[in-house]
Amino acid sequence: MSDKDGNQFIFQSVLYTADRLNEPVELKDAIAEFNIYEDLNKSYLTASILIGDDTGLMDEVQIKGDEKITLTIAKNPRLADPEPYFRLDFKVVSVLRQEKTADRAEVISMNLISVHAYNNSIIKLSKSYTGRLEEIAFSILKNFLNVQITKSDKRYDSTQGSEQEPVKILIPYLSPLETVEWLTERATDRWGTPFFIWASIWGQDMTETTTLRLGNFMTMVTEGIDAVAPQPLEDDFIYSMVQTNIKAPEGYKGAMRIIKNIKFTNIENTLKMIREGAVGSTISNLDTYTSQDMTKHYSIKQFLTTLNGGDELSSTGKILGTVYDQQDQLTIGDETRYTAEWSARQRNTVTSYGTYGTVNSIHDAIDASSLLNKVRPLAIRSMLQRNKLEIETDGIGILEDKLSVGDIIKVRFVTEDTASKTLTGSNEERSGFYLIQNCRHIFSRERHNAILMICKVAQTNIVNDSSVENN
Repeated sequence: MSDKDGNQFIFQSVLYTADRLNEPVELKDAIAEFNIYEDLNKSYLTASILIGDDTGLMDEVQIKGDEKITLTIAKNPRLADPEPYFRLDFKVVSVLRQEKTADRAEVISMNLISVHAYNNSIIKLSKSYTGRLEEIAFSILKNFLNVQITKSDKRYDSTQGSEQEPVKILIPYLSPLETVEWLTERATDRWGTPFFIWASIWGQDMTETTTLRLGNFMTMVTEGIDAVAPQPLEDDFIYSMVQTNIKAPEGYKGAMRIIKNIKFTNIENTLKMIREGAVGSTISNLDTYTSQDMTKHYSIKQFLTTLNGGDELSSTGKILGTVYDQQDQLTIGDETRYTAEWSARQRNTVTSYGTYGTVNSIHDAIDASSLLNKVRPLAIRSMLQRNKLEIETDGIGILEDKLSVGDIIKVRFVTEDTASKTLTGSNEERSGFYLIQNCRHIFSRERHNAILMICKVAQTNIVNDSSVENN
């Protein structure tokens, strides 16, 4: 059962409700497994639930696919005060599987989604808005989905906001979440790095009001590294290449920081980045009102130099310094250039400045820098796909430290002597600061495991000073 003495958490409540039911049905004793999925690129959570029913409980509720499930995970009262970790509201999407396993027993598996994402599917917007991109997104989420966005999060620099000037937009029958995704795809900071709006398991604060997180890539990385870097070694996530079940050295938080399994899937794919224009590409814009014709070359080499404070030297140890070999060259015909100087993709845009008077359209680019800011966020997203690793760790550490997608963690790949199996150091190439891109929480009757998809954003020896502020 989920309240065993050694288990850190309990299913405090799993309430199943529907308008047709006279009262909620408590499912916590029937839960075999509850999976929750967080993703940096999604403004909602998805989940799956596995129910083992040997009392005929689910026959009584008669699943229709419109029910609400409220999950509350709390600390095990046998180990600590039963303080809830989090509370989440979901709507049932579909029944994946329902089968009989014994005379009076059956197993039911259902797909779930955040309530606001379910409600989002029935709303279409056809309106105009004027303002800053993120402020328009805040307004839409609040007015149509009753969803808040936290502005006090360390991942978001509220003093800066998006680089783009206030714009006027016409929304052509999009849902609220589709509109928010469209706005954040355009929004950048002054370096051209993207914004993200995403859902977290920590996003309801034990109430029915959902709060999404807002973060900018540059702020997420620098603030995250500032928070993680000074911590003692026992706060590192550790993986041993030789022993998958190494014992944590004294001082480490038990098994909470031991990586039990790791998968490297389709990493180091420079060709994919080249094809997506994330290494070298060209963007052109023709404005039909002013006849201004701008063409600008995007180079990953120049972009990484800008992100790291204009340092022309090697970016090793700095932000995204290991995502691309800046010395790589290609010879085409008789000409040899750095790969970033070639243009693997041509983008063409057309605008009409003055369409909305003195207010810009969402697509307007008034100078070469703002034109490049249409390419840079796409490049960052491509870079984040390049070095993704999947790690599995004990979930209790995730709960205790309230880690979520968008957070930065420090990972150490421990090297060992294969004969004596003693620790000899760290793999400097693999070790570093990683951004959590998505997370799967697996709550079973026995334990909580977390499977994280992470991307390396900096070496552990990064000099995270004020150099980026001087650009």
